[in-house]
Amino acid sequence: MKPAEFQQLTASIRTCRSFNDRKVDDETLNLLIENMKHYPSASNSRPVQIAVIQSGEIIQRLNRQTALRLINTLKFITSPVLMPVLRLVAPKFDVGGLNNYKKLFIARQTPDSSQVCYHAPVVILFHAPVTKYSMAGADSYIWSTYTSIFASTLGLGTCFNGFIVKAMERSKVMREEFGIPAGNMIYAALLIGHPKVKYTNEAGRKEPEAKFL
Repeated sequence: MKPAEFQQLTASIRTCRSFNDRKVDDETLNLLIENMKHYPSASNSRPVQIAVIQSGEIIQRLNRQTALRLINTLKFITSPVLMPVLRLVAPKFDVGGLNNYKKLFIARQTPDSSQVCYHAPVVILFHAPVTKYSMAGADSYIWSTYTSIFASTLGLGTCFNGFIVKAMERSKVMREEFGIPAGNMIYAALLIGHPKVKYTNEAGRKEPEAKFL
């Protein structure tokens, strides 16, 4: 691949939050998983394990439980007791905007809604054993990012989902229910499916601040 081709590829990748009903076939999923053996590791220990959720029923359950935990967190942060404290210690924090987001999220939450998983046909969870000096978090970010880029070359859309990660970090019950072994922690979650909408224009993103030493 030429440098310009890679630049064009990365510029064309968008976060996908609108998937069509088409399933991701097993051959494609196996290809995504198999290719992970080529991805680098932060420490060469390669502790990352993969959980692939394909069942629509299980994904909807994951969506619902994550949404409920997110709502509880939003209610706590925007509670009448905590909001004045936040305004005092973090005056730049948009508490009002967060409160409006909470109200909108709750209003849209129904048994059939998919505000977390966006009706994605596949959710891949990246997890690993918890150890004192593990770099499993870094490895999971590396592997999920490479997987997202590779998926885009196969015509798939992806979405990194931090809500699922945070919900599972705080809930042993959720980790057990969704196939994470005891002693393991989830570090990344990736939604995958066929995008309902395809963009032709480049996403406008701000360049990172850089300092040369």
